[in-house]
Amino acid sequence: MNKLNKMLSIILAVITIFLAVCLKDFKLLLFLIYIALLYIIKMNQSLKFVALTFGFLGGFLGFLLHLYKVTTWYDTFIHFISGIFVGLVAIYILNKFKLYDKNNILFNTLFIILFSLSVSALWEVIEFILDKIFNSDMQRKLTGVNDTMKDIICALLGNILFNITFYFEYKYKNKILIHKFVDNMTGGSYGRENFRTIKTTR
Repeated sequence: MNKLNKMLSIILAVITIFLAVCLKDFKLLLFLIYIALLYIIKMNQSLKFVALTFGFLGGFLGFLLHLYKVTTWYDTFIHFISGIFVGLVAIYILNKFKLYDKNNILFNTLFIILFSLSVSALWEVIEFILDKIFNSDMQRKLTGVNDTMKDIICALLGNILFNITFYFEYKYKNKILIHKFVDNMTGGSYGRENFRTIKTTR
């Protein structure tokens, strides 16, 4: 995962510099600072991968390259996948602070959904602040509260999809996607412990 992150960082940095020079928009180079911060701040490699991917899609393409402005669907897409990314982060937090309840899938999924809604609301505040600072229109002022609610609902739908996948992997003891990813976050302890519990409680 460390090698993957380094390769991804180099590719994204090259794309950033190339577009900044071609478009003569050196504000795009702010994304290089974001990449650097991810290496300055100590974090798990899987979380770093999530931060790199989502930062590029949402921050670089959406905000710095103005895809939020020039498309009608990109903002909706980003908020939908944010529910999935935030779901991964929520599971990591549960495990990190030893809050993950191996015998209570309802508690786990409820925490993930509420965490996702909290992040969605916080992001809307950030969008509002960025719009004021940079005179942008991430919140689409003409649509007002409709855009804000649509963004939060899209994030919730993405998170519900995440939770459905999470539940079925848990129920049928299959490490298809989410549990494999979380295993990387936790060094494998999460997956082994979780699946051992399922086997012994039957």
